[in-house]
Amino acid sequence: VEHMRRHKIDFRRREMGGYITTDGLGHKFYCREHAQEILTTIRREVREGTFDIGKYQKSGVKEWQFEHRYSEYINTGMSRKNKKWGPSYQRCNETYYKLFYQPFFGKKDIRTIDDAVLLDFFNTLPIQQDAKESYRNNIMANLKAFLNSFKIIRVKCLEFPLMTTPKRLRSWLSREQQNTVLAFIKPHHRPIFRFMMLHGTRICEARALMNDCINFDRGIIRIKRSFSVEKLINIPKNNQERDIPIANEFLPVLKSLMQTKEKVVKIKNSFVFRNSNGIHYGDKNIRTLWNNAMSKTNIPHTSLNCAARHSAASQWHNAGADMRLIQKLLGHADIHTTEIYTHSKQSSMAKVINFKK
Repeated sequence: VEHMRRHKIDFRRREMGGYITTDGLGHKFYCREHAQEILTTIRREVREGTFDIGKYQKSGVKEWQFEHRYSEYINTGMSRKNKKWGPSYQRCNETYYKLFYQPFFGKKDIRTIDDAVLLDFFNTLPIQQDAKESYRNNIMANLKAFLNSFKIIRVKCLEFPLMTTPKRLRSWLSREQQNTVLAFIKPHHRPIFRFMMLHGTRICEARALMNDCINFDRGIIRIKRSFSVEKLINIPKNNQERDIPIANEFLPVLKSLMQTKEKVVKIKNSFVFRNSNGIHYGDKNIRTLWNNAMSKTNIPHTSLNCAARHSAASQWHNAGADMRLIQKLLGHADIHTTEIYTHSKQSSMAKVINFKK
């Protein structure tokens, strides 16, 4: 209809609202043909059950402003699949919003964001020499998660720019190198490091290990808790519990720890590994212990995560373990994540190349 010298789509009798005066991008109808084209689209959406009148609200409406929607997003703290964020992910979203999202998008209508806008935003992100190469990609990934929480954005299939960088081989240590570093760590602290090296657990999982996770009768350890920074959460990474066998050489160490703890404290769910103060290890504390020990060796610096978890996987792969079994032990949701350890076969490959009849 034409009303007040403007072309509008009348939805008053359909109990969906009043007039629609803009297209899906918030642009006003500039002629009758433009309005007719949008009406045809709306009729199709109604038939398919995908119609959302909010999509056709005029631009600038507070409900669709970036800063308004993002504030709600942070306060909710839930993914599109209704999974609660961990504290570290919550902190990342808050930090990225203050430093990057809010200054660029501000009150911008999220419905008007297109590929060109995303590219402009990507080009404003800083390239920090001392930051990880994935820094800008993480910012874009969090932005993508936010925007795709709206169906009106998902159907546009936006292209989110990413920084392409060559894949780097992960450093890892042999068993001999691990032992060299452990020699510079006080005996009281060695068990948790040895545990990670033998079982390939994440640092946060080893720190969160409790008495009720150990089953000596079945010879297994259940990974069912984790730390997010310093907050204990009852669901491990990837939201999936897993059982791993107790390494034979670690079994006496584990039994000794449990017997000692029973004499000191009778709490069912007490931590297996405790620092000198009798409490669980802090993330900074355990990394500092490792870094100090590394600095006393002639071995090139290797982070604790690589020296324990990545090294365990590489050693298993070198020994001929099946990649699917390694995936289950590490708790990877995707086999492609596990495949980064295929580089550890280089020593075996060299033997093939240098084979002499």
